[in-house]
Amino acid sequence: MALIDDLQITLSTQRLHIEASAGTFYTCRALYSLLMDLFDELGAVATAGAMAYPVPMSAQTSTDFTVVNKWYLTDNSYLRLNSGSIQTNGYDQEIYRLTLASAGYTNAVAGDIGKLVQNTGATATGRLLYFDNTSRTWIVRKVTGTFSNSEALTIASGTGAGTTASSNGVLTGEDKWHSWFVLGTVAHHQGTYWAQAGVAVDPVTSGYYASAPTTAPDLIVQIQRAGTLIGSGQITVFNRVNRDLANSIDSSTIGDTYDFFTVDLTGGGRSPVPLNTAPDLDDTATNATSAGLGIALATSGPYTVDIDQNGSTESYTGQINQNSVTNAQLWSALKWFFRKGATDTVNGVEAQLFTSLDPSYAVTKASPVATIAGGTIFYARGWVPSNVASADASRYQVITTAGVITNPPVFYLRAVSGLVSGLKVFLARGTTAGALLNEFTLGAGNNSGNGTLVLSAAIPTDKPPTGFVRVFDNSGNEDRYAYTSFSGSTLTLSGTLSKTYATSNSAYIPYLDTTSSGATVSVPLRYVTDRTVVLFVRSGTSPKIIPFASGFTLGAADSNVPATVLTDSINNN
Repeated sequence: MALIDDLQITLSTQRLHIEASAGTFYTCRALYSLLMDLFDELGAVATAGAMAYPVPMSAQTSTDFTVVNKWYLTDNSYLRLNSGSIQTNGYDQEIYRLTLASAGYTNAVAGDIGKLVQNTGATATGRLLYFDNTSRTWIVRKVTGTFSNSEALTIASGTGAGTTASSNGVLTGEDKWHSWFVLGTVAHHQGTYWAQAGVAVDPVTSGYYASAPTTAPDLIVQIQRAGTLIGSGQITVFNRVNRDLANSIDSSTIGDTYDFFTVDLTGGGRSPVPLNTAPDLDDTATNATSAGLGIALATSGPYTVDIDQNGSTESYTGQINQNSVTNAQLWSALKWFFRKGATDTVNGVEAQLFTSLDPSYAVTKASPVATIAGGTIFYARGWVPSNVASADASRYQVITTAGVITNPPVFYLRAVSGLVSGLKVFLARGTTAGALLNEFTLGAGNNSGNGTLVLSAAIPTDKPPTGFVRVFDNSGNEDRYAYTSFSGSTLTLSGTLSKTYATSNSAYIPYLDTTSSGATVSVPLRYVTDRTVVLFVRSGTSPKIIPFASGFTLGAADSNVPATVLTDSINNN
């Protein structure tokens, strides 16, 4: 239908209303032009008797207009307009916005429009121009007296009734509605929504569209109500389509990168909102998968962590418990957590509206807490991970609360493959000839019952943070102890020493000292320098295999050494 078919003009109450279905839009210029035609009594289309009334609108530019001469354009009419901005002139002390309390409220009905709203005794009256029963808002044109907070109201010969709210129940002043439109390349416009004064606004539930928009939105929003700016006249427009939302739109198996932009609408006219999103090849997991990974975010810092392991902790504001999942899984989980419609809170802000831990911090738009490139997570300022997957021990970067970029030490994954369950896998420093290297001699004071083992030299940082140490006693026998941590030259044991050792005794710390439970065993190790190592794979019971041995070098890269596992058919043990 044309605008002329949807525009309702009530001369007696100077009320304008556009009655059209959600998703129907007319330009502000079209409304202005039509009204100029209707009120001149000259054209083929005219409003009878309009010459007795002042014109409803004036134009300042082709995109800036004013509702003038005390005319009222209904609130929901603005949802049908775009491509321009409209302000009012003449509402103050003439048009009143009444907000009624929920207690005792009776819904107004369409037949109440134009009827007299009055307080007890009819000392204050006004014509009802508009109502919204959800927000319990009535717009009235003052006739007599002054409305007050906490005042019972009825509609003469009408239905609606209620009591004005005790605070801000009666407001009057000028309104402003300003225009914005999305400019840029967006993969799925169905993911667009915005925040105003800290509240999420969905274009469907707020009445602009009947279903999520498939083209770039071009809308106007109210930035001033009854003389007071809403959210300083700014809105932040988001587009956040994760894998599941993309799948529901067009069966996409990946999500989109995220974006958002804050725009100041106080300047009038039409304000572009640059948004750019693209298919996100790293966002591949479904909501159900992401929700079950156990990822948790906390902002109750400071969290002090020595990420670069230089002996001095750094401070962070927020912490992400990675729950030992891979970076790839974490990325989809983060996209899910901050997706459109997500109502969990982060730092007191709805997740779908969250942008950063502090307004002064640089933002990461692709995801509000991180970006990803080549499988490496780059965290936004103030965030630090915990329980990082061993395979990704070096594949992240953080920025401290103070703004210092910090990297973990370089870790490489040391793996042995080609195994079966139940094999003893042993990887330790060795010689080029394939013999084990006794790395350390013991320090003083290693007595039976002690919970520590002291070596004579500092332990290299490329040793496993937890594992096993092997010690030779005075008789040359080898004892194996589990340790839970080390610092300097001292290992903290999970138990106690079974005997007393002399300073002449030697010891070594294997890189792998374990029994396989599948085809591969691995350990992430900090890289210090290249190491010559020996690998032993043995089992003389079940399964029975021919012992495997190999010597090689661990360098500055992930390594995966395939073991040759052959059944020992001669072993009849």
